[in-house]
Amino acid sequence: MNNGLRSKADRADSAGASGNVRRRLVLGAALLAGSLMGGCGDTINNYYYTGPDGGAKADSMSRTDSGKPDSLVADVLKADACVGKARLPECSDKVLVAGVLNQGESLTIPAPAGGGSYRLLLDDGQVLDNKNYAVVSLLDDCGNILTKSKIEEGSAKLFTLGGQALDVQVTEAAFGMTFGAKWANFTVKSPCEDATLYWCPAVMGVLNQGESILVDNLKFRLDDIESTGALNSAIISVIDANNNIIKKDKIAEGSSVEMVVGGKHYLLTVNKVAAGYTFGAKWAEIEISGQAQKPCGS
Repeated sequence: MNNGLRSKADRADSAGASGNVRRRLVLGAALLAGSLMGGCGDTINNYYYTGPDGGAKADSMSRTDSGKPDSLVADVLKADACVGKARLPECSDKVLVAGVLNQGESLTIPAPAGGGSYRLLLDDGQVLDNKNYAVVSLLDDCGNILTKSKIEEGSAKLFTLGGQALDVQVTEAAFGMTFGAKWANFTVKSPCEDATLYWCPAVMGVLNQGESILVDNLKFRLDDIESTGALNSAIISVIDANNNIIKKDKIAEGSSVEMVVGGKHYLLTVNKVAAGYTFGAKWAEIEISGQAQKPCGS
């Protein structure tokens, strides 16, 4: 006779059964809510794990054609990756697209039938020595950044996309102090020329402040080292045979910048920087490469 009292084991069994019932009710409620809120093909943004970690929110969940989640329990949930299909049209001397972009806007480059479109994005504008530089990105049809570069006003830069050449020219630019005052006018072509170019190292060395390296009758001079917090940058000028400064740029340690001088392309890489507080303590290890249409050394 138990006199209305249950043993400890009986109470545990009862509690376990009740817990199972509650979990089944939670699961049923979740499925019912999903069927009420999301019709076939609708997007449901919130999913939750069940079981021991019940209530933990999942980032995303794959779906079947029925619109229902494949599973409510998963260790790792991944969204489907976008596969880029961007292509350039057949090369020609015609302008593909042209227009004025404000900061943050982009131009869609026309694509052939069945292909996705590349986009040219104006990220920002910089003014250096009273010269305007447009900071641009090229994106594929999935929104992935393929390359980022700076183009001086009145100059053009040649990119390679899918084995084809893409010529981006900045015809005019103005970069004020406010967001809306930054804009640039672009002309984009896909010229019929060999887009297979190789960066071949020309020279590398350590420059103290004020020293220069001579390449193709051009002097690449280290003017100064600029430090902003933990970031050190080399300020480099390109000087012609008449001692005129024709280019000037700031390159962060570990970064590269492409320059076009007299129709030739140069890639400047700053490998290492020392930002001392005296003149002789400022130096940078700089590597300069030029473009060639054949593999280096051939």
